[in-house]
Amino acid sequence: MTKTIEAPPKARDPKYGSERVIHIPDALVTMLARHVEQVGVGGEQQWLFPGSRDLPAHVNTIGEWWRKLMRSLDLDGLRMHDLRHFFASGLIASGCDVVTVQRAMGMPPQQPR
Repeated sequence: MTKTIEAPPKARDPKYGSERVIHIPDALVTMLARHVEQVGVGGEQQWLFPGSRDLPAHVNTIGEWWRKLMRSLDLDGLRMHDLRHFFASGLIASGCDVVTVQRAMGMPPQQPR
């Protein structure tokens, strides 16, 4: 998401042309389906977690939601970005090579030196 002053946020392509499929556990699919059933989606583009006026939630709003949740679970200090590191560490621990981890993380390919 990007936001400019006086303009609503808008979706943009990911950095480095790194659009990719993210595999999630069946349990998470079930939880998200339940969320859609109970809460619905917002806005013309069907945002899963809309912000105000059915626009995508601003990155600062999402961060605040995360921090509130972590405080409520007594997990202060766990940042959303830490999940990215956890994911990469899990890939490495399961034996994935560096290139596979880079691709999964959406990093640009390394150029030979």
